[in-house]
Amino acid sequence: MVLVLRAHNTAFEQINHYLDSPPSISQKIRCQKIGKRNLPQKILRSGIICGLVSVLAGTTLSMAAFSATTEPFSQANSANLPAERPAAPQFLGQTSPQIASRRLNQADIRSIWLDRKTIVSAGSHQNLAKIFENFRAVGINTVFVETVNAGYPIYPSTVAPQQNPLTTRWDPLQSSVDLGKAYGIKVHAWVWLFAAGNQAHNPLVGKPTNYPGPILSAHPSWAGYDNRGNLIIPGQTKAFLDPANPEVRQYLLNLLSEIASRYDVDGIQFDYVRYPFQDPGANRLFGYGTASRQQFKMLTGVDPIQL
Repeated sequence: MVLVLRAHNTAFEQINHYLDSPPSISQKIRCQKIGKRNLPQKILRSGIICGLVSVLAGTTLSMAAFSATTEPFSQANSANLPAERPAAPQFLGQTSPQIASRRLNQADIRSIWLDRKTIVSAGSHQNLAKIFENFRAVGINTVFVETVNAGYPIYPSTVAPQQNPLTTRWDPLQSSVDLGKAYGIKVHAWVWLFAAGNQAHNPLVGKPTNYPGPILSAHPSWAGYDNRGNLIIPGQTKAFLDPANPEVRQYLLNLLSEIASRYDVDGIQFDYVRYPFQDPGANRLFGYGTASRQQFKMLTGVDPIQL
């Protein structure tokens, strides 16, 4: 299982605290920040829990990839874990064959996003197969399938309030998994986390512009707000969940667990693991949902909206 997070930059070292796990846990996960240094190896129950530390902790993480293997961890196979990438000076004085013989453990990934619009336009397993055939023809070996967009899953969910009404005649995620196996392509489920609605998407599914999305329509108390009480920051289009709300975190856990358990995906990509864009210079701030304000006041005695 691989999990990829797309989010704003922050102190990535924060993740180390949340990835600590007891030694009895049996799967190993290699965590590496893309474009930066390798992170220490951590041992967790599964790939899904590795990625969910960001959701549970309410943190925003830089783009990262988490890759997990399913074999039990033991002293016998611990020697096979990849070492930290050596610093450049260690290569000095070595010949090219010596350098080439080192185990770098770099995956050959040629990937593409398969977005909701393309999936909806395909409309059937047969038409989606033509897209996967084209992927294979140009050398794509990994596809990120937009599985949850604006609060709507593309598959029939027992967790989410509503499936995307434009995909109710079929299950595009199952088709993608099946086609991935047929064409030798890894399939990752690409999921919006904290962004739960999109005004730009509403007309496509027959909803009014101000519709907050299926999640917040069913659970208004889960919403995040800006410091002026707006659900959507003026000039933007997306409504966001309040990650300080424990019900929100449990919902996301349930949704991601459903995907991981029902579909044989190779990974889950997290998108919108963040607040909407803010502008402190214009006093446009976010993070004033009911749960956030309550918890802040419990800690400080002050309602943050008064600051």
